Amino acid sequence: TNYLSSALFLVALASVGAAFVAFAGSWRAFAFARGRARGAGVASHALGIGSGLAFVGVGVTPFNLALDLHNAFVIAAFSLLLGYVVCVTILLARNQAGAGRVAANLAYLAVVGGYVALVLFGPTFVTPRGHLLQVTGQKIVIYASMIHVIYLTLTVRRVLADRSMA
Repeated sequence: TNYLSSALFLVALASVGAAFVAFAGSWRAFAFARGRARGAGVASHALGIGSGLAFVGVGVTPFNLALDLHNAFVIAAFSLLLGYVVCVTILLARNQAGAGRVAANLAYLAVVGGYVALVLFGPTFVTPRGHLLQVTGQKIVIYASMIHVIYLTLTVRRVLADRSMA
């Protein structure tokens, strides 16, 4: 076992999970500020917290010691993330955050949905091909997530700044 790699993995997933828990309510506030899609705002808050807690669970549950529990956390984290992204997409569309942001969310939704399908229905890690596909899927969804968060952070910040000046 590579202990340094395991520690970095734990820190990374715990950080992502904690960030989700801390910022899940921001979309709820976004919805309530405009008064549209309030249900999606409440749901995004709950789903974001759930996804964040599940990501922490992925990090603290070593796959080599508790594979079934680790995999359950992976499925929960990304399934809840999928629901979260659906709600945020609805919020962006209903609160007129711009077609580009909605399109970016729809693209990200396709990536997360594809990854959830891969995890649930794709080949398992037991074959070399299955291992390669699952690891490649992980990398794709992780990099897409980073790009998506950076894009949304920068563009939604602009929208909120423009609205506060109006």
